[in-house]
Formats: sequence, structure tokens, C-alpha cells
Amino acid sequence: MNTKDNELLGLFIQEANEHLLHLGDDLVSLESNPGDTDEINRIFRAAHSIKGTASFFGFSAIVELTHVMESVLSLVRDGKLPVTPHLISILLSASDKLTLMVANPQAAADLFSERPN
Repeated sequence: MNTKDNELLGLFIQEANEHLLHLGDDLVSLESNPGDTDEINRIFRAAHSIKGTASFFGFSAIVELTHVMESVLSLVRDGKLPVTPHLISILLSASDKLTLMVANPQAAADLFSERPN
């Protein structure tokens, strides 16, 4: 990677981490206010932003995980999937995995394929 690519990658990581920092708080807030459409949209936009930039860099595992998160959030937004503590737990786990993937995006595919024991 050249210097410009390294700078862009650093910006991606910084921006994604900012989204992820707010994502966890927003998910916890959504659990208390499951009908808050602003919160749902904010969470969706965070996943969408990370996905778009990860796609630019070719980080397909990050794209795949954020795409799944978007799909789930679309179902929530459309009223087809209720916000439950279990759903929030799953989304928080996905957010935690995404945080690990963003910290080392070149190794994200290995992290994405790991399964809990």
C-alpha cells in the first residue's frame, strides 16, 4: 500500500470506529425505546456508512456483516421484526465483531469465519 492508500485506510478505520462507538449506545437506547424510528434509522445509517466505505477498499467480510445488519434493521424499520432484548443482544454481538474486524480489516475475513465455542 502506498502512503495515500494508508491515509485513506486510516480515515476508514477512524470513521468506522466513530460509527461503532455510537452504534453500541444507540442499540442499548433502542432496547429501551423500541419504537424510536430515529434511533433505528441512525443505527441503519451507521451500518450503511461502514459498508459503503469497506466496499471501496474491498473488505468483503465487513461488507457482508454490515449488509446482514442492514437487512435486519430494514425488517425492524418496516415493522416486520420486533425489537426484543434477544435481537439487541445479537446486534450488539455483531457490532462487537465488526469492531474487531475494523481494527484489522485485512484480517476481517478470518474474524468473520470464526464461530464461538
